[in-house]
Amino acid sequence: DCSFKTYWLLLLIASGLVFSSVQHENWTWGWQIQIFLSILATVISVWGVTGWPGQSKGLLISATSAVVASYSFNNGLLTWIIVGILLFVQKHQRRWIFLAVWILIFMSTIITYYHGYEKPGHHPSLTLFLKHPFDFIKYVLAYIGSPLGTGNTDISIAMGLFLIILLIVGTISVRKFYREAFHRLLPWLALSFYSFLSAAVTGIGRLGFGVRKAMASRYTTISMLFIIATSVIVVYWISLYRRKNGQLTTKWVVGIYSVSTLLVVTYTLTYLKGVKSLKSHHENVVKASGWLSDVNNAPDDVLKKLYPDPGIVRERTQMLQKMGMLKTISARKKVEDR
Repeated sequence: DCSFKTYWLLLLIASGLVFSSVQHENWTWGWQIQIFLSILATVISVWGVTGWPGQSKGLLISATSAVVASYSFNNGLLTWIIVGILLFVQKHQRRWIFLAVWILIFMSTIITYYHGYEKPGHHPSLTLFLKHPFDFIKYVLAYIGSPLGTGNTDISIAMGLFLIILLIVGTISVRKFYREAFHRLLPWLALSFYSFLSAAVTGIGRLGFGVRKAMASRYTTISMLFIIATSVIVVYWISLYRRKNGQLTTKWVVGIYSVSTLLVVTYTLTYLKGVKSLKSHHENVVKASGWLSDVNNAPDDVLKKLYPDPGIVRERTQMLQKMGMLKTISARKKVEDR
């Protein structure tokens, strides 16, 4: 329900965010594929109930995807909440049956997921956010704004607040002036709410590590959803305005160019910082991997470039050597010869 140019603009924005180098931790840590899988499953789950409302096929796709999202990454459990809301607001005869089935599967999933779970001893108290509400708010804002935060905490907080305001204004405007088109925003609102809930839940569990930890690269894959959803909603709002009024006023043009410039600049600076982090990580890995053939004599500070615990690096390296799976790397000599 948008023009050809609008479609490609949104595709460009989404692609730029999805493949941003700010996610360097998830791009370079093999096991972080769990986050990408969880996000994919969440998107498919939302797509299932909105693509086939009131149909068993849509419910099956959504429930299956929600299970995958849940067991891939803890935040995936939030998929049940956002899709449950979508099921609740849909108007069809099978709504209550679908909701009952959804809640039943959700409860089964969450019980099996947390069966035998023990909270890590080094993790902060889960009630800390109640004692420091202002820091908690800053944590949530930094989490959301970090993909455009240029690596700076204050800028990330400001960008998070700005994005939330944009989302609220765009949503209210479409609801107020173009009510017949509002239902098209529901999937995007659900995805933005998922990202917001993820920020809040992470803040509850990790606030004790400091607000700056909200900007961890591994979280940006999740917060990207908020920015993408906000972009879709705002662009859709502008598209509806142009369709109704024929052309944009000077005030609209100035506002659009100002916001676009701000977002492009912050995205570019953050992207370049991510590229720098990728290069630094590559150099560290090459240097550290050169010690693997003599891992017992390798300095701890070098092995920490591969993994925080040098003891585990030594243990796993010896296991790979015994299995004949560790290829001797001469990178150490190459680095020293430079």
